[in-house]
Amino acid sequence: MASMHQVETSGQFTVHVLSNSFVSLRMVPELGGRIVSLVDREAKREWLDGWEQEEERRLWHPSDPHDYDTGPGAGLDECLPTVLADQLGEVTIPDHGEVWRTAPDFEVENQALKCCWQLDCLPLTFERRVFLEGDTVRMSYRLHNRSTSKTPFLWAWHPLFRIEKGDQFIFEPTLTSCVTPEGEMQAWPSPRPGQDLTRADIGTAQPPAAKVFLGPMTTGQAAIHSTTHGLELEWPADLFPWAGIWISRGAWKGLHHWAIEPTNAPVDFISQAPAHDHAFLGGGQAIEWELSLRLISRRNRKSIFPTISGPKTTNRR
Repeated sequence: MASMHQVETSGQFTVHVLSNSFVSLRMVPELGGRIVSLVDREAKREWLDGWEQEEERRLWHPSDPHDYDTGPGAGLDECLPTVLADQLGEVTIPDHGEVWRTAPDFEVENQALKCCWQLDCLPLTFERRVFLEGDTVRMSYRLHNRSTSKTPFLWAWHPLFRIEKGDQFIFEPTLTSCVTPEGEMQAWPSPRPGQDLTRADIGTAQPPAAKVFLGPMTTGQAAIHSTTHGLELEWPADLFPWAGIWISRGAWKGLHHWAIEPTNAPVDFISQAPAHDHAFLGGGQAIEWELSLRLISRRNRKSIFPTISGPKTTNRR
């Protein structure tokens, strides 16, 4: 099904809109290619959380480009080459990496939104192409090491999904444990007594938030389902065998949201990533992959709670 591209404005920002009968997606290239809205048009559900509390939602440039908290934190962005601020030798790498705060080279080509970033802190070129295929949002990526030396990287897809009553995380049924950011192995989905992270129930945890890593995965598939609709994710587990799970119940900017964050290592600091097999690119090496997000609703009700099986193939070169 063909999609349509339109251009809107929100304050001082240009917003690019891709839409078809099933999906409406809004991206702000100037804010690191941030996707600020993803609407299931049939279910009439906005999947992405906003920026600050609902009555104050708007877009702005971060007051400190080294501090993610000073930006709008809206919707979906990319963490590269780190999640949390870090030091790699003499190189200082900002909070949540470079991409979220950097306007990419941007173009619209054949109803696809194309972004390209040339990172400064490490010799990496990062490309992302976003397009629609029916009820599915496809994001194709390429990461290239511009240097002749081996270079570490940590990538995490970084969506903030709204939580609604009845929502549930769905993962491979074989996953029964998770890893904390400190490296401690705990039970999944209840790392602490009284918790059920598949239901966004963090119990009495203070601050009211939770962060763990699930994996290593064999299929690179996950979902959020309600009784009538949901979304399903797929990515190449051979390159990104882990998924970070983040849940905020008002702990960050007063927002309530959760995230499924495919990543190449179960850590938040790039200085810790090289201990893992998937955390390097060789000199001149490039990898390519695709992440797909499919919206499901009453029209295809049979896909609710599917058997998770069959990894996607990926092109490595």
